Amino acid sequence: VASGRYRAGLDLKIPLGGEAAPELAVDGQLQQLDLGNPGLALNFTGIKGDLSYRSAGGITARRIQGELWGEPVSASIFSGEQTASGNQPLVLRANGEIAVEGLRQWLGSSAFSVASGKTPVQAEMTIVPVDDKSIESNIRIRSDLVGVAFELPEPFAKPASQSRMLQYDLSLARPGYSELYIAEMLSGRFDVRGESPRAGIRIGRGTTPALPATGVLISGALREADLGQWLDTFARFRTSTGDFDSAL
Repeated sequence: VASGRYRAGLDLKIPLGGEAAPELAVDGQLQQLDLGNPGLALNFTGIKGDLSYRSAGGITARRIQGELWGEPVSASIFSGEQTASGNQPLVLRANGEIAVEGLRQWLGSSAFSVASGKTPVQAEMTIVPVDDKSIESNIRIRSDLVGVAFELPEPFAKPASQSRMLQYDLSLARPGYSELYIAEMLSGRFDVRGESPRAGIRIGRGTTPALPATGVLISGALREADLGQWLDTFARFRTSTGDFDSAL
């Protein structure tokens, strides 16, 4: 859903003979555009920048500026290489900062109550037409997590100054499904649809388990762990979110 202003100039070339196709060129400026996805509860506000379209090359946008969750975001939009089926994807790349509190509010959950701070992120959304009525869309978010602290037992404790690579994947073809990878310490598959969220989580070494039929499945291996500290952490987590009890 979009609202706002787009001022543009149009150049249309229509050949009067031969088999050449018409050529369309549009150049314009986004002016305080608001763009939202109700399904994902994502709202980009105050978007401004240059946006162009060419019939031969698709959409291009550079130096797009806006806000997400009250934080500044810069973005670019361009047409990717054609797929094997001949469809041309649209790619949106964005850079900005995300605060943990904003992420918690977006998810509608206190699942990140053990984390605090804000960190630079890079996000990429790819939209591929499947046919005249449907599309496939994926979102990948990456961050080094510098600026975010984890209040967890060792070896998962993390001061804000430490770097730890994160990758988070969302598929809009499977609403509610996502995959998470943090360094080589944690990975997971999550399905939060319906009243019974499911998760398959790897801690430490090992492979990420498949989603269980119900509840949460945790596997992996650690050289050592302080059971008392983990029980204290789970107790704090249980008091800060109802998701934990319903999942387990």
